[in-house]
Amino acid sequence: AVVAGLRKLPVELITPDHDESLAGIVAFRHPDADRLHRALHEENIHVMCQAGRVRIAIHGYNTVHDVEGLLATLSGAL
Repeated sequence: AVVAGLRKLPVELITPDHDESLAGIVAFRHPDADRLHRALHEENIHVMCQAGRVRIAIHGYNTVHDVEGLLATLSGAL
């Protein structure tokens, strides 16, 4: 769900886009990654950010609501 949502946003998906390669960690590049990281953090959405890349780790305890919130916040920040 997070990869499908990221595909619709103006970010460069780094994570392999093949179903057999998908994992719980997704990453993308954006020239304004630090600002996006701050916007997510302000909404209590914790991701990693380094060298223009944002890394999202989805785990079993994350809900669909969490993913939707992440994508909505990211979309608004873009």
